[in-house]
Amino acid sequence: MRILLLAALLCAAGASAAPQSDRRIEKALERARLAFEVDDQGDFRVAFVLPDGRSQVVVVRSATAGYGTLEVRELVSAGYRSATMALPPEVANRLLELNARTRMGAWSRQGPMALFATRIAADADPKELADALEYTARAADAAEKEVNAGKDEY
Repeated sequence: MRILLLAALLCAAGASAAPQSDRRIEKALERARLAFEVDDQGDFRVAFVLPDGRSQVVVVRSATAGYGTLEVRELVSAGYRSATMALPPEVANRLLELNARTRMGAWSRQGPMALFATRIAADADPKELADALEYTARAADAAEKEVNAGKDEY
């Protein structure tokens, strides 16, 4: 069951990913001494074991977006999967409330998944990347725990 859910996360997270992995991420993850896997879309999966024994996977997208001189990438982590393409109103409203309190990142719906996304500089150094990954994992897991009645799916 967990493998199927992670596969769904990767499909949702990798919809716009580049086919080649970004070597900048690989180098930064290695320098930060973080274990990772590269999926078939070139995105990086980093698994976290959190202090309370829960786990959370964060996907670092190789694809970047830019505007002018800015280049950013997304780190995404799932928090909820709906049985339909629409999120239940109480879940959607709670995630919107959480968006109002977060300073780095936001919740969005991609297909049946609610994903927490943090955007960082595409060339973030290893410490910045590691901090953003941990932040994303903790934020996604806290909401997942709340809106999934304590379940640990992602």
